[in-house]
Amino acid sequence: MRLGGYVVCIAGAVACAQGIQSPDAQGLDAQGGGGSLAAAGTTGISGGLSSSGAPAHGGALGGAGTSSAGNGGGSTATGGAASGGKGGSSGAAAAGASATGGGTGMPGCSHPQPGGEGMTLKYMVKAKENSVPYVHFAVEINNPDDQAIALADLHLRYYFKNDLTTPATDFYSPQIRTSNGTTHGVDGSLTATYMPTYLEVNFTSSSSLMTKETLLFEVHMHSDPSPGMHDQSMDYSFSAATTSLTAWCKIALYQSSALAWGTPPP
Repeated sequence: MRLGGYVVCIAGAVACAQGIQSPDAQGLDAQGGGGSLAAAGTTGISGGLSSSGAPAHGGALGGAGTSSAGNGGGSTATGGAASGGKGGSSGAAAAGASATGGGTGMPGCSHPQPGGEGMTLKYMVKAKENSVPYVHFAVEINNPDDQAIALADLHLRYYFKNDLTTPATDFYSPQIRTSNGTTHGVDGSLTATYMPTYLEVNFTSSSSLMTKETLLFEVHMHSDPSPGMHDQSMDYSFSAATTSLTAWCKIALYQSSALAWGTPPP
């Protein structure tokens, strides 16, 4: 009976090469036994049969990798193994991207609060020289969430080496742009608190930033009464190249005490 089995294999060699499954091969693959078919090829009458055994052995490996490999012959199982490997690679890449992202905004910047989508902050330098008598930049804060955000809950930190003598701060054009493009002023005021490594901006306004609204303002800080020169090249939040409003990770935005945007310096 075994010799009869070899004759069937020889007669079906063309069919196997075309990926057509014989009943015996189906049973072996379904049970993960493709290795047995490879052994049969090794001890076969001709070298061609031995060569046919090699794909069957590949099919067994494919079957071990994926549950779909058992549905076909050696060729199908080998294809399944290749697909499985590709899928694994893609999965690993997706996991890495997610780990880097950290939130719903650009990588490393957005830190949504519970139930929130995450605010975005854009920055534009207004005095881009390294050595300046004043630090001047613009900020845009956008709220894409479906919940209002009280301005009084927001705290912005611009990181720099504070070598200013009796620092003074001017805030230019604070305003809110609505979802339909109109703008209106911000009630209350903006206040500045200076620390050795950052400026913190707070809001005394009773206004809220509604869904898809944007808060815009400019910060202008310098020594008082007589301006001295400041080297911005040493400042963490400074970027000479950012001459248009661009999402910028190196300015931190807090909502109450929780980080909502940005990466503070280490």
